[in-house]
Amino acid sequence: MTARQNAFEYYEAAIGYLKSENEIEIDENSGKITYKNPEKYDRGIAIYMRINEDVNKFGIVDQAETLYIIGGHFDLSTRDKNRLKLGKNTEEKYFKLLKIKSDANQKENLAGTAKRLQSMAELNRIKETSLEKIDFIGNVSAKESLEQLLESSCAFLNTEGGTIIFGQYQAMDDKKDQHLVRGMAFIMELLLPLSYPFEQDHFTFKKRSLLGRQFLEITITKSGRDCFYNEHFYYRCATGNVLDLDKNFS
Repeated sequence: MTARQNAFEYYEAAIGYLKSENEIEIDENSGKITYKNPEKYDRGIAIYMRINEDVNKFGIVDQAETLYIIGGHFDLSTRDKNRLKLGKNTEEKYFKLLKIKSDANQKENLAGTAKRLQSMAELNRIKETSLEKIDFIGNVSAKESLEQLLESSCAFLNTEGGTIIFGQYQAMDDKKDQHLVRGMAFIMELLLPLSYPFEQDHFTFKKRSLLGRQFLEITITKSGRDCFYNEHFYYRCATGNVLDLDKNFS
């Protein structure tokens, strides 16, 4: 059962990674997975149950090394659908023979595992985002952090937009007290619109929690006008904020 659980965990991890890389689309209603670049993949992912030894008992007859497909996703032909149905029925027979709880009773555990893997994938996606598109502010109570927040907001407004992760450094490993982060988040939601009154519609605030990491995610879209912080014009590049002396407020 450990091998089976690991297989499904790897499967969910693969799905989470492909989704984070924008390689697949998942229909919210049916759960159907569609590859955006199918030519890069060999039909998809499948999980098989392998019979290790000959079986002939309690109405089950099987040969060693027989493979049954029990899960996954790919381009299902009629033959594939029949094989998947046979695999699930055979697996259920072995569950009963070995007195193991059926897959239906394990869904809650698998759902929890899938959620953790998706959170891990999302954390990795955030950490690996180019600094041209993201900034991290870990020390939520420092004056310098507020200055960084306002400066980076100015830079993103003047460039192509971006995201500020308020409450975490780039390692995304700080499990702060959620009350501290939420309290500062409330202040941020008031401060930014007041600091940039003409750009209020360019800010979106979202309180998030991923595997115990609490933070405020601030999404900023590009403004149609030049923005200034302390009468200075900033723009964003791959190394961070850049002061443009030729555009300083005069």
